[in-house]
Amino acid sequence: MSESRKIIGLPSSIGERLDGLLDRESVPDQIKALLNLESDSLSSSNALQQALEIALAIQSESSRASTLSVIAPQLSESTPELLTQALDAAQTMQSEFDRAKVLSAIAPQLSESTPELLHQFIKSASGIQDEQARAKSLRAIVPVLSGSRIDLIEKFLFAFRVTDSFATSELDESLKAQSLKVISSYIPEYAIGLLNRMLDIAQTIRDEAYRTDILSAIVPRLSNYNPGLVERAFATIQNIQDESYRADAFTAIAPQLSASTPELLNKALE
Repeated sequence: MSESRKIIGLPSSIGERLDGLLDRESVPDQIKALLNLESDSLSSSNALQQALEIALAIQSESSRASTLSVIAPQLSESTPELLTQALDAAQTMQSEFDRAKVLSAIAPQLSESTPELLHQFIKSASGIQDEQARAKSLRAIVPVLSGSRIDLIEKFLFAFRVTDSFATSELDESLKAQSLKVISSYIPEYAIGLLNRMLDIAQTIRDEAYRTDILSAIVPRLSNYNPGLVERAFATIQNIQDESYRADAFTAIAPQLSASTPELLNKALE
């Protein structure tokens, strides 16, 4: 009897498709068609465990990644041990795009009720060297985060590297901007280090539209009691060359300038 036929609760038609994966692992484009799993087909954790084992047995990494990406939505926080296995499998992948693909599929199944899994996810994403693959992975976890876990927000922000190459593509910068605009709303005024980190990242964004978006999201979080941070944000805005974008950013920071550093507000109005 084949491995997949032993899966409890897995219909024979699904088992046949899983068997086929082991024979056709060099054809990654067929993975999703072969592994057309329905949510009720994998209703038990035992079935999920064995399906995951079969996926992990696939030798071709791209085929394994595609298969895990289809299985991942069937997992949940009620089966943390399976999510851990899936994260471990992603971590060992040599191809960073395959790793990002699996991580992006796993992310929606995570929650702040399992912070250890979120820490593992961010650590795995942080290890990705390719900027686009890393940004894609980090963008996927943003909806799961909130301001209740500042430790996770800190790890998330430090996964973005301020030393990233200036060969960054528009897609990379778009992904960064989308992520940081959401994350900025979770950072409290007292978290000076995280706000400084946000400004560090904003300065690496070449596209002035995206940089303006990020700065406009950050500045409302700046405390009137920390004029040094306000001054740094002001200097960053001054470096925006496009007058329209610069004006938008100055409009966003105006309340902070009028309260803490009115002399800068006058300068912005010049």
